[in-house]
Amino acid sequence: MGNLYKTKNNSKNDFLNTITDSSCIYSYYNSFIVFKSLDDNFILVYSNNFKNIIFYNLIDNRRINKIINAHRFEITNFYHCFDKNNNRNLILSVSGKDLNVKVWNLQNLDNIVSYVILYTDIKNVNIMPSILINNDNNIYIITSHSNGPIKVFDLDGNKTGELESINTYFIDNYYDIKYSINYIITGNKGNVISYNFNRNKKFRTYSDKGDSFEHTNIIINSNEDIIKIIELTFDGIIRIWNFYSAELIDKIKFEYGLYSICLLDKNRLFIGYDNICLIDLNNKEIIQKYIYIDKMVVNMKKIIHPKYGNLLIFQDSKKGGIEFKTIKKNDLI
Repeated sequence: MGNLYKTKNNSKNDFLNTITDSSCIYSYYNSFIVFKSLDDNFILVYSNNFKNIIFYNLIDNRRINKIINAHRFEITNFYHCFDKNNNRNLILSVSGKDLNVKVWNLQNLDNIVSYVILYTDIKNVNIMPSILINNDNNIYIITSHSNGPIKVFDLDGNKTGELESINTYFIDNYYDIKYSINYIITGNKGNVISYNFNRNKKFRTYSDKGDSFEHTNIIINSNEDIIKIIELTFDGIIRIWNFYSAELIDKIKFEYGLYSICLLDKNRLFIGYDNICLIDLNNKEIIQKYIYIDKMVVNMKKIIHPKYGNLLIFQDSKKGGIEFKTIKKNDLI
């Protein structure tokens, strides 16, 4: 296991913009999302304290739309999926407190799905990690919970499947282009699990001896010959796995508990806790450290902006603000 200890230089806190009306009720991945729309604009979707969903154009740097009172309770997470059959962008919004899931058509903001996922044995719900996936041009809603199974629904609200799971804190989708297989990936207490969605069965379990922590953030690095899972736990360990064989390739120990990760490229990774660091995965070395006092960075996304180049977007759970920062060339020395 490697330990991160070296810092090459420090960066000034120079931001392009800060969104101050955003909220992050729970420390959770996808408290906001960013995606490219049909008209080639980068769209940021987030919520505020009034349960509104706000759409922000990152190219024009302005708010473009809003859904007022989108849910009864606070919105915990979002997800985006492109519906090829109907040529539309779909937005999933989730309110964990009342197990409410909604799907919106970005083009006209129509609420095309709204129903409650029934986990009858669960009380005091805070988060319900949920995603949308496109499988053979059919859209499915996949939900999970820390004490319940993974449930699969179509857009008509029909339950179409269920996957055995427990203590799930994170869920995402990975589509294997080579084999045309959709995988569901979950972060759980003590392990990460992948499921073959097409076969409705568990594929691999990624488990490290002695690990009993919650796995709360996972990304897939598919830019190399070996498909890798990069994931973290609250105890400050980054684990890198071979996706297909479940072999543990590497572990990097950080000095603090980590909350978010985001790839800059195949060899460099942003990590977030009460500040943001850029690390070299090959040398296990901190390339850059961005200092933020009294913040906990719970969600990070990176896009290549047509004007600003590499743009890092991140959210502070203590204040809820979303900030944009350019990644300059001298940051990457």
